[in-house]
Amino acid sequence: MTNDPLRWIKGFPWFTLGLVLLLRIGVAEANFVPTGSMQPTIGVIDVLAVDKTAFGLKLPLRDDLLLQWDTPERGDIVTFDPSHTDDTLIKRVIGLPGDVIETRGGFLFLNGRQLGHLRSDGLIAENLNGHHYLTSRARPRDFAPVSVPAGHLFVMGDNRANSADSRYFGFLPMQRLRGRAVARLFSTEWFSHPQAALTRFGALD
Repeated sequence: MTNDPLRWIKGFPWFTLGLVLLLRIGVAEANFVPTGSMQPTIGVIDVLAVDKTAFGLKLPLRDDLLLQWDTPERGDIVTFDPSHTDDTLIKRVIGLPGDVIETRGGFLFLNGRQLGHLRSDGLIAENLNGHHYLTSRARPRDFAPVSVPAGHLFVMGDNRANSADSRYFGFLPMQRLRGRAVARLFSTEWFSHPQAALTRFGALD
């Protein structure tokens, strides 16, 4: 064994490169949420744990899907890389291939069925595939029925009044998926309402 004192320093760049590769192809990552498009479910600057292998395996340092073994379900919160921006976005899956999506009077309709009801505080409570969450009213951004094509998803932010989603950039190709958000690691509510924040730790509707 050599006693070269510079051995560790010489190997550090390779160690760093290996660590970056492991993180890049790892099964999970922490994602910051920099906008309020998913409020009130997810706060601004909340940190989420994202399962990067929920839908398949991607090549290291690329976003090409090498193997696919699952597809999202309605109500899932997913991260993805859209074609119109370099930013990673996070939205809720509303429609799967073949689904018909529309909004009327600020309410969301899936295959002709209204998903939510208006609460006394002005928010809409929706129940989608067992996911119970609150949204803001989408008015005045109502749109006529659209059918989700094969290989695509219709995604929306829970903050329907302030979210750039499939209503603007169109259907999301499944190849653009990055992962499924599985838990909240940190909530900005801890600063103002620590007791309430504890009830949200790890929970994602």
